[in-house]
Amino acid sequence: MSKSLEEVFELYQNIHYKLSEIKTKSSYPDDDNRKDIFGVLNSQVIFLQTLLHVMDTRRISIQDPSFLNPFQFKAIFGISIFESWLDTEFQIIPKISLMTTWNFLIENFFKSLFLKIDSNYISKGYYSIVQGIITQTEISDPDTKIKTLYTLALYRNALHNQGVHLPSDSRWDDFSIHVKNTVFSFTKGKKIEITFSELAVLLDATIDILDEIINSQKIQDITEKIPLTLSTD
Repeated sequence: MSKSLEEVFELYQNIHYKLSEIKTKSSYPDDDNRKDIFGVLNSQVIFLQTLLHVMDTRRISIQDPSFLNPFQFKAIFGISIFESWLDTEFQIIPKISLMTTWNFLIENFFKSLFLKIDSNYISKGYYSIVQGIITQTEISDPDTKIKTLYTLALYRNALHNQGVHLPSDSRWDDFSIHVKNTVFSFTKGKKIEITFSELAVLLDATIDILDEIINSQKIQDITEKIPLTLSTD
C-alpha cells in the first residue's frame, strides 16, 4: 500500500530518533567510530528529510515508483515535460545519494574495525568485508544479516544502471529476502522498484545490524579508539 508523504516522513523521523538514541547511549568515547558512525549516518537521514520537505513544497508524489526512467513522462495536465522530468529526478536522486553514501560509510566503518581486529587485514570488496565482519563478531542470524546489508548495495548498483539489476556475481542473479515483513526481490536484467517507505525499512534493519555489531564482545574488546576513516583503498 502506498504511503502519504507525511507517513514516509514519520518513518525517517523514527530512523533519525533511533540513530540519535544509539549515539547518545553509547559507552564508546567521543571521536570513536563505533559511536560516531551513527551520527554521520544520521546527517544523511536529516538531509533526506530536507529533500522530502522540498518535494512536499513542489507537491511531488512519492508514491509512484516509475521514477526509474526519466523519459517516461506522465501526462499531467498543466505541467510541462521539463517539470515532469524534474519531478522524476526528485524520485531518483535522493535514493541514489542516500544508498551510495550509506554503503560508502558502512564499508569504511567495517574496514576500520578490521584494522583493529586483524593487523594483517587486506582491503577487500564490500560483500567480503560485510561477510567478514559479521562472521568475526558472531552476531545472530548471520546469513540473513549479510544479505540485508548487501541488499542496500544491490539497489544502489541497480539505480546506477538505470534501475536494471545487473549483478557482477551470479549468486545475486535472482535474489529475494524478507526484511521486517517487507520483501525485496531482484531478477537479473529486470528493472527494480523501491519506494521511500521500503527504503526506510531497509535502513532501519541496517541500523539494527550495526548496533548489534558494535555491542558484540569482539568489538567491545577493542580498547583503542577507532577513528573515522574515509579511505577508498
